[in-house]
Amino acid sequence: MNQNVMQSKVDGNTYECHYYPTKEGRYVIMVTFAGQEVPKSPFEVKVGPKKESSIVAYGPGLSSGVIGYPAAFVVETNGETGALGFTVAGPSQAEIECHDNGDGSALVKYHPTAVGEYAVHILCDNEDIPKSPFIAQILPRTDFHPELVKASGPGLEKNGVTINQPTSFTVDPSKAGNAPLDVVVQDVYGTKLPVELKNNPDGTKKVTYTPTSGVPHTVEGWSTLICLLCFYLY
Repeated sequence: MNQNVMQSKVDGNTYECHYYPTKEGRYVIMVTFAGQEVPKSPFEVKVGPKKESSIVAYGPGLSSGVIGYPAAFVVETNGETGALGFTVAGPSQAEIECHDNGDGSALVKYHPTAVGEYAVHILCDNEDIPKSPFIAQILPRTDFHPELVKASGPGLEKNGVTINQPTSFTVDPSKAGNAPLDVVVQDVYGTKLPVELKNNPDGTKKVTYTPTSGVPHTVEGWSTLICLLCFYLY
């Protein structure tokens, strides 16, 4: 059965393709360049029924990473039962660490050792959760030192943050190298909160956000795709 494929150009060397299978079964995907099939083509894909799940995953390790540093993400089961599993497939084997937080969530880290594209599978009872696999681009190591970033303040405390009240914390990246800093705050469902980032006179950064619900939140900071700080507020 032929499927219509929507193709768009991302940049000078990258194309993004979308197709929408309407029936379950085995599909064969052929990718050609200059009239010749590319390596590993044709690709065989097994299409199953749409899986409904309350499990969500988020974090920088699902989209990016750098050799020499762990790529991290969080998985929230949101009350759903089932055996969680993780696999990472790419140019190299990647050791996986999983820390069970004991509250229905888990902090997962994997350690890529080669540059390239990695498929991060998050499984429940041996089936991919929605949006899995996630595709992460692993880049070469840069001259930055995320382990030297310091962060502290009430906005990072597991207790004491109040709903609908602004809270803040301070980040000092001065010893980590000259690179832009990004901070993301999101709740247990993966919803991102607005974040205000201001420069302090002493070179540190003041980060302010306002939690709007009493569910767990995650604070992540990274620079040039290296995770600098990950705080899980439960």
